[in-house]
Amino acid sequence: MLRALLSGNGIVLDYLVSSLVIDRRSITTLCLSVIQLVVRGFSNRQISENLFISENTVQRHLSNIFEKVGVRNRRTLLKRLFLENLLPGMVGE
Repeated sequence: MLRALLSGNGIVLDYLVSSLVIDRRSITTLCLSVIQLVVRGFSNRQISENLFISENTVQRHLSNIFEKVGVRNRRTLLKRLFLENLLPGMVGE
């Protein structure tokens, strides 16, 4: 699964992201796209160029995502995303 994720498999990314967000109605399609690009290692600038939005908008989306998911930064978001899927039950708040 990790190998497929790192190769850019959209289905695996969608699965990981959907399992992270409890209430998908609270996360916009654009926010899901931001999360997918964060998982792929894109910087804010790369995300903004890829999605045709400003870097400030990217940062605002990330802040909203962090709040909704209950994390403080990208690193914790990625850690939670991978650990919840690869080692269920091992993630602390």
